[in-house]
Amino acid sequence: MSLFGAFPAQQQQSVFGSTSNPGGSVFGQAAGGSVFGGAPAFGGASVFGAAQPAAGGSVFGGAQPSGGSVFGSSGGSVFGAAAPSAGSVFGAPSGGARSVFGAPAQPTGGSVFGGGAQSAGGSVFGAAQSAAVRAAVPDVAVVQPPTDGVASLSFSPKENLLVAGSWDNKVRCWQVSGQQTAAKSMLDCEGAVLSAAWTSDGSRVLVGGTDNKAKLWTLATNQSVQIAQHDAAVRAVLPVNENLCVTGSWDKTLKYWDLRSPNCVHTTNLPEKVYCMDARGQALVVGTANRHIFVYDLSNPQKEIKTMFSPLKFQTRSIAVFPDSNGFALGSIEGRCAIEYFREQDASRSFAFKCHRQGKTDDGKELELHAVNAISFHPTYGTFATAGADGSFTFWDKDNRSRLKAFPQGPQPLSAAAFNADGSIYAYAASYDWSKGLDGYREGSPQQ
Repeated sequence: MSLFGAFPAQQQQSVFGSTSNPGGSVFGQAAGGSVFGGAPAFGGASVFGAAQPAAGGSVFGGAQPSGGSVFGSSGGSVFGAAAPSAGSVFGAPSGGARSVFGAPAQPTGGSVFGGGAQSAGGSVFGAAQSAAVRAAVPDVAVVQPPTDGVASLSFSPKENLLVAGSWDNKVRCWQVSGQQTAAKSMLDCEGAVLSAAWTSDGSRVLVGGTDNKAKLWTLATNQSVQIAQHDAAVRAVLPVNENLCVTGSWDKTLKYWDLRSPNCVHTTNLPEKVYCMDARGQALVVGTANRHIFVYDLSNPQKEIKTMFSPLKFQTRSIAVFPDSNGFALGSIEGRCAIEYFREQDASRSFAFKCHRQGKTDDGKELELHAVNAISFHPTYGTFATAGADGSFTFWDKDNRSRLKAFPQGPQPLSAAAFNADGSIYAYAASYDWSKGLDGYREGSPQQ
């Protein structure tokens, strides 16, 4: 067996696939057309979904968190479970009380951070909004939270396991069960952890950070191995398939790594540092310094599909690919988001909108513009959430260009966020993001 797959070594086969034999590429098997249209692509129906889940139970052996609520009904938390009084925020309105994720819920009042409920108000796109909504249950703060700022959140694709990478040089994992959390495992690293992402089988976590390395953490054994090396910090690491991952670095490169060896199988040089990136299906989108945006088809990543400058005027902070892989959303440091589509025929559907802004002058100008630190798409409905440096998160519907629900502002910026695999849980991290420099830092502020 060769390094790149199960095919005879004497066959002519490239790392990224063969025109004569579809087998053996670390980028997958030959399949139908690309999400970008036109030529067929080398890659499965989804480059993320080839592996089948293992039978039964948690990677930790099925252990459940201890009973009782972690913080009772106290405010300021990591898990958003607030719900409107009528109609699902993420689905079509219905008769009875519904949660924001579509599950039945009984409204109990109170805001996400313990204050009064806020009205969703008018849409920033001009569409009318429904009546004020109320929180169904209080948010839950995880036990044993990080001791420094949180840079990354990610849920397992197989169960409600949440990992967080933070500036205290650690990656932590919690089991989430209803309104309870239990600390399961922790990995010490040699530098701040900027990115943590699960592999497709939900048994391992890819970790990257300021030690210029990426590691593969097996939670069942709590062991890690180095899989990647860069000349500067690894800003993002993502799975491509069960045998491959991609890293984006401040050394101005993208690198693809075979997880079985590990070896670097391809390097893409970029004009600037990688600030953010996301992948779904066969689409990889990378945002760099100086507002560059690059789009790649992961079945053939040697060549970018699309290059562009961000339609937003200031630095790119966050990127998320649509669940159907037909486009992406990006956020900037000046309280603005953009919705972009890959296909030229869909270009007219692209638009930008303001968000995470506070206060106005007498002549109507915004006083405070906050960074959009995280964008997360709901896996089922295609709606999305933005989390900002203003300490709030908001749910949006891109197809109808409407704001679904604006949640109250908390005491700290929201630095990272993620939905779980079925979209029933939205996790967010409240920690200082240095958007206001040293003047905004408050020593001893909790990291949640």
